[in-house]
Amino acid sequence: LGFLFYLDGEGDFLYPEVATFKLTNGSHWVTWIAYDEHGNWSDSCGHLIKVVDKNPPVIECAPVADMQLNVTKECDTTIVLVAPEVNDNCQSMDELSIYFKLGDGVEQTYEAGENSVKFSVGDTIVKWYAKDAAGNTSDTCESKYTVNDVANPVITCPADTFEWKLRFHCDSTIVLEKPEAEDNCTQRDEII
Repeated sequence: LGFLFYLDGEGDFLYPEVATFKLTNGSHWVTWIAYDEHGNWSDSCGHLIKVVDKNPPVIECAPVADMQLNVTKECDTTIVLVAPEVNDNCQSMDELSIYFKLGDGVEQTYEAGENSVKFSVGDTIVKWYAKDAAGNTSDTCESKYTVNDVANPVITCPADTFEWKLRFHCDSTIVLEKPEAEDNCTQRDEII
């Protein structure tokens, strides 16, 4: 006896004693037909093979993902995020859904080259994870972005003060006028 089978309605394959096939994630229909050495053929029968992806993607933030950014004029800076490396057993990185969240903020979908993010002075943690088409979710990884204020404050001193001494006094009380100061990242009343 021999067997023929059709996988997903295609092909005309002779079934060897042991068959090994690579099947993609999803459902596959196999149709079987038996024949004998006299040219007689059986009716066909079939069965469903369901391949289920249970492996989550693997995400890895590069160890050098921590980024130092210096600002000199504005108090924040805008950069385009670059996703960490993500691998999956069934999908390429371009086919995966990648998500990120700034600190404790709202989760956003990553779209290559289109995620311009504004970072304020200080540290911001970006949390990343990925999902594949089967709904498997990766662990999270984190990138740290540090924005440093490297601009010096600008000070403007008040005009010179002249105090005329009175004839019978050896000292006098002077009220100093506070200078004006500006900084790109500090409010005027917070400047020390």
